[in-house]
Amino acid sequence: MRWPHWTIIVLAALLGAWLVFDGIRALTAGDFTTARSGPYAGRLGPWADLLRAIGIEPRHAAVKLAHVLLGVCWLATAIGLLLHAPWARIAVIGVGAASLWYLPFGTVLGAAAIVIAAMFLP
Repeated sequence: MRWPHWTIIVLAALLGAWLVFDGIRALTAGDFTTARSGPYAGRLGPWADLLRAIGIEPRHAAVKLAHVLLGVCWLATAIGLLLHAPWARIAVIGVGAASLWYLPFGTVLGAAAIVIAAMFLP
C-alpha cells in the first residue's frame, strides 16, 4: 500500500473516531466537548458559527446525530480503503465533501483527502 492510501486511512480514522466520540458524548451527556476554562470555555468550534449563520442550532440533537453518522461514514471509508474496496475512492470524495462544513478540522482533512484521492487513488 502506498503513502496516499495510508494518509487517507489515518485522516479518515482520526476524523471519524473524533466525530463518533464527540457526537455520542453530546447525545448522552448533553453537549459537545468544549474547553473548560479560558476565553473559549463552553464555546463550540467555528463550525457552529457557520451552522448558526444558516439557521441551524449547533446543539440540536439532529446535529449531534449528524456528527455520529458522518464519523461512521469516515470509519467505513477507512475500512474500505484498507480492504481495497472498489467504492472507497468515491467514498473518500463524497465523505470529504460532506465534511467541509466542519471547520476547521473537517474542512482541512476533508479537502486533503479529496485532493489525495483525486490525484493518487485508482
